[in-house]
Amino acid sequence: MLNKILLLFTCLISATVTQAADVTVFQGYQTTGQGNRNSVLLKIKMPKDSVFIRTMNVTLKGNTLKNIEGIKVYQSTFNDFPADPHPQCLAAIKPKGNRLQLKLKASKTNKPAFLFLTADVCKNATQGDSLDAKITSMVINGHLTPVEGDPAYAQKIFKTQHFLGVPDTYGSHYYRIPAMVVAHDGSIVTAFDKRFNNLGDAGSHRIDLVVRRSIDNGCTWTEPLTIAQGQGQGTFDFGFGDPALVVTKSGRIICLSCAGNKNFWDGQADVAMMYSDDNGKTWTQPADLVHQLLDNQVDTMTNALRPYGFFVTSGRGICTTDGTVMFACNYKNAKGVIREFIMYSKDEGKHWTLDGNLAYLRADESKLLQMNDGRIMVSVRQKGARGFNMTKTKELDWGQQWRNGMLSGAACNADILYYSRETEGKEDIILHTIPLTIPSLQRANLCLFASKDAGKTWKNICQLQAGAASYSTMDRLPDGSLAIFYEDESNGVDNWTMNYILIDSKSLLKMFQ
Repeated sequence: MLNKILLLFTCLISATVTQAADVTVFQGYQTTGQGNRNSVLLKIKMPKDSVFIRTMNVTLKGNTLKNIEGIKVYQSTFNDFPADPHPQCLAAIKPKGNRLQLKLKASKTNKPAFLFLTADVCKNATQGDSLDAKITSMVINGHLTPVEGDPAYAQKIFKTQHFLGVPDTYGSHYYRIPAMVVAHDGSIVTAFDKRFNNLGDAGSHRIDLVVRRSIDNGCTWTEPLTIAQGQGQGTFDFGFGDPALVVTKSGRIICLSCAGNKNFWDGQADVAMMYSDDNGKTWTQPADLVHQLLDNQVDTMTNALRPYGFFVTSGRGICTTDGTVMFACNYKNAKGVIREFIMYSKDEGKHWTLDGNLAYLRADESKLLQMNDGRIMVSVRQKGARGFNMTKTKELDWGQQWRNGMLSGAACNADILYYSRETEGKEDIILHTIPLTIPSLQRANLCLFASKDAGKTWKNICQLQAGAASYSTMDRLPDGSLAIFYEDESNGVDNWTMNYILIDSKSLLKMFQ
């Protein structure tokens, strides 16, 4: 009799509680901004079979409740929530406590679908706080179903946050390679690759370069403007990619990029130049720059053989105090040895010189910085400790290269910036971004470092994104805020979203203390 009672009890329980079946909960994006709407906290991948969803039980974690105004649940067939122009809202509440029971509108999924748990962020949300939530269970097809709904990571709050290139928007699945400068009028100008449906690097398929601008510190942005359109055929205009931006002394914005139908490893040696004289609103057509450099200058260089590949590092160049524009260049010979050289222009891009002095041996993507005494520092992508070199004088007479273990992380394109200078009566601070990696990911844990002794020592002052993140660039705004533009891989491997975040000067100064 006892066995029969136990069997009946077990059957009753199984009628109301079932094990989670093909319900997978992923962390949403890992950054948000004050006042953002529908910021994705969690993404729920639903079963392939037809299911009815009625209820979602959620717990808000940490300081989430005090930093949000509302919680919503959406249904979509899109993997990336921002790409869906018309997601279906299933629930919307203003939470009064941390434990929520969300009653969803009758919703049926009859093909692969996603649910998105989103938050409306308070306009005065605390910068540096995190938003986080976990799903404990859901009512699916009438059954209370336990869910493993507490994935790793959370969502950090910044002054401003905006996605500029989202998979499956504007006719492209893949976006990569951030570049950004602040124009003389204070507007923010970004450029990046539009790679359509092929993730391959420049030279392997058609890639366009697009620009987006903001005149309000990144709160709103213009629609993407194509400044270099790949044809997918031919040679020079086959495709463009890996943009690098610089603002000249007069305010001209110069953009250099890869061009042609070969990638760097297969012998790419084409460079395109575009420029804007109206703060990034309009641009010249791409001009073939490389033949001016390579045909006339490379054969006379003493430290390298004629290149098998030539590549201008994406992100930012520099404009020195005397108006010289400089970019770091990877220069690979037929033996595969990569050396770093500097190309420069003293007339705002009309004529260019490829300097013959070796800046770094066995190099990779690099960034430049002018020191207070006029010397030039180069920061070089390396696996592990970051590579550096410094000129001996104001000329490009390089010293002995070194590695700095205080900046040790992934082999990844990063950025270095003089935030404030003692020569201007301010505290001397250099900033550096770099992904530090975590055991399961090669490019992750993107952090911001600061140096107060001209780059000798470094302190990690801010974790920008804990999870997967890759290339990054940054610049200072006129009000002292720090703008950072980087590749956010929150939404899956090789599924980059071009992410813009802003740290205001008050928050930044606290980090320096």
